[in-house]
Amino acid sequence: MRRSWAAACTALLIGSILTVTTQNAAAAPARDDQIITVVKETTPDKRSAVRRLAPDRDPSAVAFERMRLAKRPTFGPGDCHGSPLAWEPGGLVVNHFRYCEVRNFTALSLICVYWGPTGCLRHKELGRADFRYTLAGHGWDASMDPGGADPASNQISWVGVLDNWTNVWGLAKTLPLSMELVCEARTDTAPCRSAGPAEVRTTRSVPEWQSNPRASFRVLEAPLDGGGVDNLAYFNFHIRLTYGNVLAQSTLDTAGNSFRCDHAIYLRGQRGCVFDAVSSYFDKLDLNPSSNNYEEAKHVFDAFFDPASTEPRAIDKDVPGNLDGRNVRPLTRAYELYNQALYDANNADAVRVCIAVWGPNYPQNDTRDCDEYPFRSTHQGSSTTPTHFSARPILQGHNRSGGASLGNWYRSERILEEDPFYVVLSFSGDSGIGTPDVAPRVDAGPDTGGVEGSGTVLRGSASDVGSTPASRWSYAPGAGVDPGAICAFGDATAPVTTFTCTDDGTFTVTLTADDGANPPVSDSAVVTVDNATPELALGAAPAETRAAAAAEPGPEPWSVFRAGGAVSLRAPFTDPGSNDTQTCRISWDDGTTETVTAEPGRCVRDHVYADPGMYTIRLTVRDDDTGEEQSTTMVVVYDPDAGFATTGAWLDSPAGALTADPTATGRLMVNLNPKYKPGESGPAPGGGKVTARLKGIDFELDATALDWLVVTPDDRVAVKGTGRVNGAAGYGFVAYGYDTPDRLRLVVWPLSSGEHPGSTTVYDNRASADYDLDLADPQPIGGGSVQAHR
Repeated sequence: MRRSWAAACTALLIGSILTVTTQNAAAAPARDDQIITVVKETTPDKRSAVRRLAPDRDPSAVAFERMRLAKRPTFGPGDCHGSPLAWEPGGLVVNHFRYCEVRNFTALSLICVYWGPTGCLRHKELGRADFRYTLAGHGWDASMDPGGADPASNQISWVGVLDNWTNVWGLAKTLPLSMELVCEARTDTAPCRSAGPAEVRTTRSVPEWQSNPRASFRVLEAPLDGGGVDNLAYFNFHIRLTYGNVLAQSTLDTAGNSFRCDHAIYLRGQRGCVFDAVSSYFDKLDLNPSSNNYEEAKHVFDAFFDPASTEPRAIDKDVPGNLDGRNVRPLTRAYELYNQALYDANNADAVRVCIAVWGPNYPQNDTRDCDEYPFRSTHQGSSTTPTHFSARPILQGHNRSGGASLGNWYRSERILEEDPFYVVLSFSGDSGIGTPDVAPRVDAGPDTGGVEGSGTVLRGSASDVGSTPASRWSYAPGAGVDPGAICAFGDATAPVTTFTCTDDGTFTVTLTADDGANPPVSDSAVVTVDNATPELALGAAPAETRAAAAAEPGPEPWSVFRAGGAVSLRAPFTDPGSNDTQTCRISWDDGTTETVTAEPGRCVRDHVYADPGMYTIRLTVRDDDTGEEQSTTMVVVYDPDAGFATTGAWLDSPAGALTADPTATGRLMVNLNPKYKPGESGPAPGGGKVTARLKGIDFELDATALDWLVVTPDDRVAVKGTGRVNGAAGYGFVAYGYDTPDRLRLVVWPLSSGEHPGSTTVYDNRASADYDLDLADPQPIGGGSVQAHR
């Protein structure tokens, strides 16, 4: 009953933040009037746990997005922002040498104004800063400049940027925010190394980040620390954001990704470090008839798209390495010196086919070679399958040029033994002479799902040999989608984009590609959009950030009202589904429950309590799709004319009641006789006193002022005030009494921790109970009496 507005605050501070293991956010332990810092993600993946981008997930869509980014002449954080895949948890591995991750975050400075057993139940913002985080990674090999690092060490580096700062105010301007590159070795023999703290951690204030948003990170690896013939060492990495100082600090870990280091003498520079969660793309075969490897490119094209024309003849031939194949699967490199027998067998099987089909003289005076696909330098070569390969005599120069391009690509891209890759044919000419004109290939990607108000990533692809076809998305709502629901694409012309809807439901999205020569081709996928639960926005921001005073939530916990007067409920909420409608269900705790239509963005209602008491108001905001959130707050209702109380009693104080000495027990003597004087109208009674003494123990309370007195129609009493403990001022107390049967509870706390009892108490003989009078669970007395006089 005492949870206060606070259910949402608790969900925010204790639930959402602590479990954002998109994002591992954590808030420091708090007490009343203590500063709390929070750093949280504002664009989380709401449907699923954090996941790393797997190398072969939706390979066609991921491939073309990666190749788009890989073509940038220079690569930095700005190149990452336009890719929806870079915004996913785990980021986007573009290729072995490039990595992107982008997210939005918020840093909050809060003060707890009401603390309960489950955590901070109400807080106010003291500062806020919203910002974008970008991480761009860079692979390295020993042919590159070590950039001042130990040239004998392997290295890998990142550039981090915190920018797009908005809503920056208050305490957020003064507290430090650090960005740290966390490296975790996946093998015991190869630890992460750094040249010093500045290589992996940068700390600045928010204004300093605003003026200087970039930070650089680098980790090192000793090349011979790895294992196996190539000295392989594997690592995970992520960024850790830390906000605040030692008095109030929170951290958040991003999902991160992985990299590996090697000392492979057959690759460029012989050693290096690259991002390994990727399938690479060999795109050096050119379908322009004037290119020096055209005949090999044409051979691969036919194996991909016209397999019936290739040898050996086979029904349902389907070669690997083709992103547009029926059964998409990569090639994996077979390094010749590690796989000499496989090399020889692949070549021998291909030559056997060439001789069988074109005769023993197919070389034609050594001007032609027998070319095979898959390449003999792969584990999927002709000797590994009886039918799913192709062999063909091609010009010797074209064969050798293609082979040299593949070998150079292996070396420069650090393609190790068994590394996966695909083949993507290129076209540098102005016409497709000699190249069959095929219709565009389009794929809307897999069926997927999201949450209303949040962008769902669509992993479509549209490709065409010789050109990039024009593409466009469209959508159609399914049955049952509410009228007025609107959806939008992040970029309706980009195959990889986002899809955001104002309401839940099932939507069919269609990607259409048009090459201008063939009829347009379309493919569709289904997006299931889930309802987003409304969120009660109960953290009161300072007045300068509020649109209007009426937007401030209320009533505050422990607010005091006179019986017969109006209690005003004002509860703002947000709902990501802007097409939703909401209702507010309010249980006033006096037997009255109301359900009303919500105003835009808030629940508003007034209520009159006829009788004094302590009432826990329970509010449930529910949208038209059954999503709901609940919150409570407790108010005190007094009536100067309701009566008074007299108590002279004792009880056996239990162990744990006295915080200073949890083992202390004894007889607690309590005297209460608070009363309102004739004519008094305010909440503070002008007469009576409250005293309590723990016999044989150094604990004595003497009230110096009373704040309010509640006497209920069912003879229950509560009185709150301030007083001295053992002669020292600065303490608050609440005493509860039940007339029949006679029971008592006393709660005492230091006023330095807040105006109301919270996490810090001096004495409480029912510490696990609620503060609502009906739920306070007073302890049976041992002698004397508790009397309510109405």
